[in-house]
Amino acid sequence: MASEDQSPNDGDESKQPAADASRRSGSNAIQLKPLGAPMEAETQKSFCADSPYYSSYVDHEMQHLQVMKESLKEIAARTKTFGKCGALMAESTRRLAMACRLQRPINPADDDKDEEAIAERRAYEEAERRRSVGDEMASLMGVMAEMLDEIANAQEQMCVSFEATLVKSFEHFADVEYRTAVNLRDSAEEATETAEQIFAKFLNGRHAVSADGESGDAGTNDAWNKFSEQVGNHGASFLSRFSNRNKRDPASSRAGKTNLSQSRSSIKPTKSSASNIAEDPAAQKALSSANLRLTLEQVRLHQASAELKRFQLLKHLVAHKQRRKFEIGENCLASLHGVRAYFHHCSDLVSGLLPTMNRFQLDQVAARDILQNKLGPSWLSREDDIESTISGFREMTKSAEVIVEAISRGDKAYVNQQVMNLDAIENQVQIWDLPNMLAASTRLQRDQARGVYIEGWLYKKSTQRISLNPWSKRWFMMDSDGIYYFRNQQDKRAMTNGNDIAPTLERVKICDVVLCTVRVPQKDVPRFCFEVVTPNQHPLILQARGPKEFQLWKDTIRRAIESQLVHGNPQDMEKIGRPLSPTRDVDKSGRPGRPALSRGSSMDGDEVVLSEFHDLDTEKNRSENKQVVRDFKKSKVVPELMQSNPCCADCNADNPDWVSLNLGILVCIECSAVHRSLGVHVSKVRSLQLDSLSESEGNLLLKMGNEKVNDIWESGTRLQRGWKKPTSNAGRKAKEEWIKSKYLWRGFIEFTEGSTHEEREEKYSKDLYEAAAKGDILAVASALAHGGVITWKNKEDNGRTALHACALKKRGEESEDEGSSPPWDALECAELLLQNGAKLDDPDDATHNVLDCAVIGGAEREMIEYLTMKVN
Repeated sequence: MASEDQSPNDGDESKQPAADASRRSGSNAIQLKPLGAPMEAETQKSFCADSPYYSSYVDHEMQHLQVMKESLKEIAARTKTFGKCGALMAESTRRLAMACRLQRPINPADDDKDEEAIAERRAYEEAERRRSVGDEMASLMGVMAEMLDEIANAQEQMCVSFEATLVKSFEHFADVEYRTAVNLRDSAEEATETAEQIFAKFLNGRHAVSADGESGDAGTNDAWNKFSEQVGNHGASFLSRFSNRNKRDPASSRAGKTNLSQSRSSIKPTKSSASNIAEDPAAQKALSSANLRLTLEQVRLHQASAELKRFQLLKHLVAHKQRRKFEIGENCLASLHGVRAYFHHCSDLVSGLLPTMNRFQLDQVAARDILQNKLGPSWLSREDDIESTISGFREMTKSAEVIVEAISRGDKAYVNQQVMNLDAIENQVQIWDLPNMLAASTRLQRDQARGVYIEGWLYKKSTQRISLNPWSKRWFMMDSDGIYYFRNQQDKRAMTNGNDIAPTLERVKICDVVLCTVRVPQKDVPRFCFEVVTPNQHPLILQARGPKEFQLWKDTIRRAIESQLVHGNPQDMEKIGRPLSPTRDVDKSGRPGRPALSRGSSMDGDEVVLSEFHDLDTEKNRSENKQVVRDFKKSKVVPELMQSNPCCADCNADNPDWVSLNLGILVCIECSAVHRSLGVHVSKVRSLQLDSLSESEGNLLLKMGNEKVNDIWESGTRLQRGWKKPTSNAGRKAKEEWIKSKYLWRGFIEFTEGSTHEEREEKYSKDLYEAAAKGDILAVASALAHGGVITWKNKEDNGRTALHACALKKRGEESEDEGSSPPWDALECAELLLQNGAKLDDPDDATHNVLDCAVIGGAEREMIEYLTMKVN
């Protein structure tokens, strides 16, 4: 069996890297939308992404964990006192009862203080504690407190029972939960900081200055060539200093080198190859391009790894809410059972508690069942999705390293194939599509803030001429009134003289929408920069985090200004929702005060209502406008699929019950794990037993199937020597080599001989367009497998994509070959295109997106309804 590093197209030669197969091209154009239209179609709002919402949610939950830890430790402390002090047993019992009510004991020193202020503070603390443990567990503790007050005079017999149930278990649970959360938070913050520093260094490198010129401009190429050298010289030393901050663990310091420093140290051209490169300008340019792509791959890998760390922290915080129910509840119930056993003379009291105890015990069983059977598998599946995506990124990073090494050796084939343009490299890596890819894996999203037109991270340039940190990262948002940014923790502490404050989000107004203008700076500035110009103020220079966000911010601000001038008072305009909240003053203690009467000053802070995240896997029917998903697990589709595909597409194992939606095949559970490791951009894996398929997805799988798809992907197997399809008894490594060679490297597809990569890409992109226009689903699948670009636009047909052509397919059109009306498979064909990355908002030359083109072109009613459902 050939190794994983060999290509089936080369026999015993080394395997062809995935550089040729992984090239993509696409338009960054953004279809303008009316002001106030929802922006979810542009970027999925993953709650795991680095944002103030995520940070504030984590801060709230960490504060609750801290309060819970203090509450449980106080209960444990009171229990110890209760067990040791026999003479003061009754008083200790009453103190324990107060602690179980989540109340602090009365401090005698507070007698001389304001009683109203003390009562308000105690009520606030009690409310915080109730939120930290949950209302259900707080109610259970309240029941126990009432019982303890009744038996305060007979406490001695219960000392041993309470010490066993309320001391060690509570302390252990509180310590483990809080320590684990702190470690996960620190790890997530460190990973986020590292990813942000590397990304900011790339974004503001020399190559980033003024990329608006010609793509082949020599000055621009020289600029980002220097950036590549700069990253190679300084990236390793910077990251090594960052990793050496932890002096207590020398081993971790030695292992702290990132992929950036490792790849740079491992790829050093020899003297002979260096002289060859020095004499060949094309090789120099290709080497610089390859180094830049490698840097982009590593930036993407760091950002995805940081997303995984944040996801793991959220997973722990959400699971904690279930664990605390049965961990705290079981120990409380054990104490109650101890009371019932030791105090026979209190049998009437305990008997009265039995219904409540039984009810809470059922709740503990339900909580454990939810965690183990519902939340656990769902979160584990999503974590596997993220890890598989990262594995795919890691494979692509290794491929980039191979290309750099090959060009360093002077390999002319790679020099000629290497993409030279910065925008083309970014599109090839798909660096700007990373947030959507990660959001699709985590499936945790937050709602768009009501009344907000657009929001996101922007880099704000300091207006001071001399500044240690000229660019600062701020979260900006815009509504009908103005443009704001969120005040960070440093700003809040400066306002409160360094005192700690509650984790809230406050926004600062920059300017009114009607009084500002937006323009692109003419002088040399980094990429994606725009100016917000207001009267009597210096222009505010902001930098977006990519071309799509740059265009989106510019267009949204301009549409808002236009709407203000046309409609006048924003109250007369159609609104998305209510304003965020009135302005709130901040007192010296750091707590928000009463609402202010005006919102005119930019120094006033708006306290933003926090949005909760939504679990897309567990929520049901949140909106009547959302797509209705049929449960195909209980319909006839699943048996029909399994009957028509009795064997796994990759190893011939019996009864496969996993599907790849974008490939249209059924695979076994072991092969599905390999498919997941390829990443969702190669194979989108779902379970027929655990997941639900939509009607269009089920029909797509029925139209394709293992036999038809294998005829495409394995058409050239006979031309490869030494390769044999694995059986169901083969090992994991053999199946992994076969699946990667088949789908990732496209090694078993029969290509046209003698054609270059560019010629093949152009040919199969045209074939893809023609097949989509005919509604031929198998021809579409074949063109995609051969490397057809899903976003390719036909210049001869008004710049339309394959999805445009598919949407216009009419029912009953005769086939040129048979002279009869073939089956109308346009819906399944459109579903296949969407599963493989086609975009509904891609405009043609007339700026019509797919739905607009279908409506104007008189498409079939079913197609218009299908596209409308997909857009919504």
